Amino acid sequence: MALLRSLVYRPGAGSGPRTTAEGAYSILTVDGRRLLHIETYGSADRQIPGKVSQAIDLDVDGAQELLKAIRHAFPGLESLDTK
Repeated sequence: MALLRSLVYRPGAGSGPRTTAEGAYSILTVDGRRLLHIETYGSADRQIPGKVSQAIDLDVDGAQELLKAIRHAFPGLESLDTK
């Protein structure tokens, strides 16, 4: 598990999804600091399906970095109805 320290745009990084997986999030308080904890779980064809594959924690600074990246990737998202 890692606390996201920074998030930098790297054009051309990554190759797209190889499989699909489930994910979950929770809200934690650690040393008085609120964190968004995000986990992804192993795909159904893994040796241990449902085991946590990746976990990342975001504090308020990391959340701002992620929001900035989401808005960059999906500029029309703010105007979508999220009901």
